[in-house]
Amino acid sequence: MFLCPNTENLKCPITLELFHDPVIAQDGHTYEREA
Repeated sequence: MFLCPNTENLKCPITLELFHDPVIAQDGHTYEREA
């Protein structure tokens, strides 16, 4: 069985692009460093 990952968890909520250099903010959310 092949499962597709939920890519929404792998995207920056600001840029809507897949993470390349993610950082975790003090509030616990993950963002792309350039965002």
